Amino acid sequence: MTPAPSPPGLPDPRYWNHWRREPLAYAEGLTATATATAFADAGIEGPRLLDRTERPDGSFVLWLEDVSGTPGHQWPVAGPASFARSLGAAHVLTD
Repeated sequence: MTPAPSPPGLPDPRYWNHWRREPLAYAEGLTATATATAFADAGIEGPRLLDRTERPDGSFVLWLEDVSGTPGHQWPVAGPASFARSLGAAHVLTD
């Protein structure tokens, strides 16, 4: 993952588009289905983080579990709407 520049004045990792959010989410277990998280409670499962390496330039390499399932572009029309509801429910649970 190559770091993208943050907008001026927004180096805070809590910013919604901060480049370190993905590595931090995996490191904190927010995508883990084995732990009770808002996303798991809303029915959203993410791949397990197998390994995480920080490079000398500050970027990260994330090794993720290979997951089976239907790719998003092959979902029926109702699939994205259902996922959006689950994602919205997860965000409500995190506030």
